[in-house]
Amino acid sequence: MNYLKINKWVLSVVIFSISLGFLVSVPHLLHIVDDRYQGIPVHLNSDEDLYLARVQAVLCCGSDQVGNAIAGGNTIQPLQAGIIEKAYGTFFRPFFYRASSIFTLMDFVIPMLLFLSIVWFCRASGFSRKQSFIAAALFSFLELYNLGRPIHQRVSFLLVILSMISIVVSLNKSVAWSIVAGIILGTLIGVYFWSFTAAWCFLAIATAWFLYKKDWRKLFSLSIAAGVGLVFAAPHLWDIYTLSQNSLYPEAYFRSGIGKSRTPESWAWSILFLGMSMGALANLFGTYKKYIFINLTIICSFVLLNQHLIHGTRFLFASHYLFTLVFSAVLALVLFWKEKGIFNRIAFLSSLVFLCGIAIDGRSIISQWRLDEEDFSQQHLSGVLKILDQIDQSVILSDPSTSAFLASNTKHDVLYTPYLQHELRSHIEIAERFCMTQFAIPIENRTYKDRKPLVYGAAYDGISSSSEEERVRAQEIALVDSVCEEMDESLFEFIDSYDVQYVLHDKKRYPEWDILSTDLNLNIIDRSDEWILYEVYVP
Repeated sequence: MNYLKINKWVLSVVIFSISLGFLVSVPHLLHIVDDRYQGIPVHLNSDEDLYLARVQAVLCCGSDQVGNAIAGGNTIQPLQAGIIEKAYGTFFRPFFYRASSIFTLMDFVIPMLLFLSIVWFCRASGFSRKQSFIAAALFSFLELYNLGRPIHQRVSFLLVILSMISIVVSLNKSVAWSIVAGIILGTLIGVYFWSFTAAWCFLAIATAWFLYKKDWRKLFSLSIAAGVGLVFAAPHLWDIYTLSQNSLYPEAYFRSGIGKSRTPESWAWSILFLGMSMGALANLFGTYKKYIFINLTIICSFVLLNQHLIHGTRFLFASHYLFTLVFSAVLALVLFWKEKGIFNRIAFLSSLVFLCGIAIDGRSIISQWRLDEEDFSQQHLSGVLKILDQIDQSVILSDPSTSAFLASNTKHDVLYTPYLQHELRSHIEIAERFCMTQFAIPIENRTYKDRKPLVYGAAYDGISSSSEEERVRAQEIALVDSVCEEMDESLFEFIDSYDVQYVLHDKKRYPEWDILSTDLNLNIIDRSDEWILYEVYVP
């Protein structure tokens, strides 16, 4: 009978995980059966263009192109190592030509694996089967919108969970798992800042707890994980060091959104996680010894959210730790919902309030299931893709939106997209590239001053003073004005300098382009009612 119960439990978990993968894939399926769909996967989440461009670059040109996936040119060191993007592109190169096809497949695979991993972690940490299932299901539904498409946070969080599982299993069962934990911990250094700090913070808090308990066997396991992690992290740490020595690094750092602050990024969230942490601490020093790792995870989230109160550097913690924060709040809700005691009640209410806010904010999932006209705004470009696939890798000049489409779906390089801020390039170069996307718009019709940002990327996220933000914005506008004026006077030199070989005019979305007034020597390669592809001849 127990065997049958186990089989039913495993079967129910597997069926739910497969159903979840299908559920996340449904919005894509709804769009492709629509008559307006012409073969170009629609965007279902933010930041897709950044990840798509990196994976597309690896698919077409190799893993060393991650650092200059958008603009191409000579290989430059990536600001973000892009290990996941490299893995996607390298592994799927024999099977797919478009990065979007990989993302569509992973829309099914990753949510399924993430659900199974959360169940595994909860079971290893002492939750019952029912508690584990509820926690994994609740997390999945609350983050259903973010489970689709982006590499960060869904894939990076999967690696974080796997590292935490390895740590817990190494402490509960076999020290050998410490090696697995160390490998993942070291690899995470090459993924994203928020990913590796979450995993290493969990390791540090677990170490502090067992040091307090003087549990030397567990400390031995944790030291192995840390040691192996440092070994595997060494190449990535060296890359970070060499990157910091680059003369362009200060400008790239400025654009990253890192700011100085010792004020909570969100007072409400900090207070709520303080309430959850109070319950977790009460449990650690009370009777719930089998829930040690659940409690440590909750405390870990509070530390991650408020770490800048110690070191003074704030880096978009509330938004980029979202998966970790929601996961911890779900654990707190499941752990404390039936427990008595003032601290348990505070923790339960804190988690409930936080998750209600997340649920309300997560209503954007509706937009993925709704078939809006904007969803199909790029479908008219399907015809030009076939032509561009036959052309040797080149530099194509177009508007920023169409350029993002080209970088995400073709082997070609473009001049500018809003995500160019994530490449190791100077402010002036980015400004020059942006201004070239304005070359066919009459000066009096240019509206780039309404765009934010233009060059400085996420820099505004790191600025807390309104007066400083106004100063930086004025500086950014002045830079672009100056460069665009120079570009208008020396267009041919700019075209030659950036080796522009083709111009793509998206007539449907940018009818205001007046290319013929630029005096460029252009030859029409192909055209439709909605776009024109020109070849450029520089005298």
